[in-house]
Amino acid sequence: MTGAAAKKREQTMNSRKSSHRNEYDMLMANDSAATATYNMKGKFEKNTKLQHPKFGLGFIKDALTDKIEVVFEDEVRTLIHNRQ
Repeated sequence: MTGAAAKKREQTMNSRKSSHRNEYDMLMANDSAATATYNMKGKFEKNTKLQHPKFGLGFIKDALTDKIEVVFEDEVRTLIHNRQ
């Protein structure tokens, strides 16, 4: 990779990190959202704060029948929930 290409890639990655951080901060500012502790057997709703033992505090952005999309400080992760 040339110097210019490497610099452009680094700028893109920094922009994504900044955008993600802004989204995380905005979601976590929602003081009215309830906070739940993660357990794969639990059932979680969209717009809930989630405390995960490994990933820390996150915000449930989307919830399907068996998966949730959670915005954590470092990245967005898909987790299993509602396991019987």
